[in-house]
Amino acid sequence: TAYEIYQCDWSSDVCSSDLGNMFTGLHEENWIVRLSEDDRMEIEALGGAPFDPMGGRPMREYRTLPPSIKKEQRLLLKWLNRSHTYTASLPPKKKKR
Repeated sequence: TAYEIYQCDWSSDVCSSDLGNMFTGLHEENWIVRLSEDDRMEIEALGGAPFDPMGGRPMREYRTLPPSIKKEQRLLLKWLNRSHTYTASLPPKKKKR
């Protein structure tokens, strides 16, 4: 499957989306993913953290991947697939005018 890759609206970082909904991105040293509630709890137990790029305003469904997952390609792909599967289940994002 081909995904749209673009510069994020909120920074100079790289993001990827499906149907207009961002499912993963790179922000500074963080690799972020959008996850279901169950997956958010699981990734936090593995060392992931809420994604809070502006300090005090975390992005609710996004978590950072812990270094152990970023270093292991098999685990990284597993979490990217989970993120994409969850995001693809959401309604398409309406384009801003």
